[in-house]
Amino acid sequence: MDLHEYPRPANDTGIGVHWAPGFASAIGMTRIREQWLPEMRALGVKWVKIYNHDGALDFAELLLAEGFMPIIRIYRPTPNPGRVSLRDIVHVDSYLRVGARYFEFNSEPDRDSEWKGGRVPANGQDLVAEDTIVNLEAILERGGMPGIPAVSSGSNWDLVGRIIAKGRKDLFEGPVWQALHNYA
Repeated sequence: MDLHEYPRPANDTGIGVHWAPGFASAIGMTRIREQWLPEMRALGVKWVKIYNHDGALDFAELLLAEGFMPIIRIYRPTPNPGRVSLRDIVHVDSYLRVGARYFEFNSEPDRDSEWKGGRVPANGQDLVAEDTIVNLEAILERGGMPGIPAVSSGSNWDLVGRIIAKGRKDLFEGPVWQALHNYA
């Protein structure tokens, strides 16, 4: 598949936002449709990161129907070390069926708070690279577009370099993208 064939929102020159008003089911689809979607359109938003995948399928469908591209975070508290579970893959498949394609499965793995036990181990970057390879493969084989995890601002972690060093440069031939946090 040519890079230009991957799904993107119409006129994807817009900006992306991290959805923050709360769980869509708590806010209600009517309020989202009447208040938040017009506001996002007015701001030029085209991409919407859904922080927690669980229970957000209707929200993703609404975003897609309204011309926004959802980025689905497969949320797992303290995901490191670890790989997406069978339950997570079932969720990925559900999102793919409705047309969502972009997935995140980890965020800021260079921070202690993202690790079981509350501490990044000395070999943390290697562990995350190994888990990332497995997670990328699992999502790619289903037709999804997985993101390399964002690291915290100012981090010296190089997950792309570690993945390549582990002999998996081939993963970057597929529709893989780099998540980032640009707090500045």
